[in-house]
Amino acid sequence: AARQLARKGYQVTIFERYPVAGGVMWVGVPEWRLPRDVIQEEIDLILDLGVEIRFNCEVGKDIQFKELVDNYDAVLISAGCQVAQEIGIPGEHLHGVVSGLKFLEEVNLGNEDVWVGNQCVTVGGGFTSMDCVRTVLRMGAERSVMTYRRSIHEIPVEELEIEDAEIEGVEIMYMVSPTRVIADADGRC
Repeated sequence: AARQLARKGYQVTIFERYPVAGGVMWVGVPEWRLPRDVIQEEIDLILDLGVEIRFNCEVGKDIQFKELVDNYDAVLISAGCQVAQEIGIPGEHLHGVVSGLKFLEEVNLGNEDVWVGNQCVTVGGGFTSMDCVRTVLRMGAERSVMTYRRSIHEIPVEELEIEDAEIEGVEIMYMVSPTRVIADADGRC
């Protein structure tokens, strides 16, 4: 949106909640899938059009929406998918359970405190799940399992994606839905 508006002659300011530009392409997609230099090239093209980016500035927290409306001629909201879906089972809020979006965000922003156990299970069969199961193996997990509640014929990712994941060592379990998450004595799942 910023690129198209700038090309039409508008002065554009992006309020970016992250310390990097690129949104989900940067924080939600692993670098092994989408190299950062490719994203940066696109960002640079947008910046060359005169677009300003204000980093670490979350609307509603660091700047209020009313301030934007009062100080700009127009406001375009391009927030993307910000909220992870809960699966609605007991224990999903235990320590060690994290949404795929949050996990990829932490990894892609270089958070050194991201914890990956020896055995990881990812629930879901979409691209986020696929990125998670392959990323945990790259981070040293010994076993990575993806559970998907439907059949192989209904999974939304392409066959090549499934083959690549299995070659890397991902185990995929079809027609499986977790019913609860169980913690050990220390409260870890």
